[in-house]
Amino acid sequence: MEQRLHSKRVQERNQIGFLLGSKTDIETHVVKDEDIRQCRGRTIVKIRRATSLELDRGKASKAIEILEPAAAFDLAEPPPVSLTTLYLPYLRGSAYLAEGNGERAAAQYQKLLEHRTVIANKPLGALAYVGLGRAYAQERYIETSRTAYETFFSLWKDADPDIPILREAKAEYAKLR
Repeated sequence: MEQRLHSKRVQERNQIGFLLGSKTDIETHVVKDEDIRQCRGRTIVKIRRATSLELDRGKASKAIEILEPAAAFDLAEPPPVSLTTLYLPYLRGSAYLAEGNGERAAAQYQKLLEHRTVIANKPLGALAYVGLGRAYAQERYIETSRTAYETFFSLWKDADPDIPILREAKAEYAKLR
């Protein structure tokens, strides 16, 4: 029995390591048994839903608390890569923004941009720039914030101008002047 549990843990680590990519990534994202235990039974989808619900309720600290045990699994979206790959760091960034912690929010959005090959042309890749713009604005890094918004605008230059996030981003950008 103990051998089977150990074997299962090794298998879970190997699967996570495979999803993380390179050996360097595997070494920097060590997954502990405790992390696996805390997330087992709470699928990534359930974590996403619970976090979104808490953010909608205005409870950013509760959303962060829900997301914390899942941090080791940020890159563990099962193949094939889906539209919501790396959604947990995006949600965590949103929670940190809501909490008023722009520095931590920026770090979460940066995770998405550091894994462009995983994000590819998914919407979260572009939306990460809006998050960065907001995070840097919170920290009063106005020029860096403007650059992040401008990158978003260049990516969405052909988008329908009535998309709510685009309108919000343009309004927020205008206030940075």
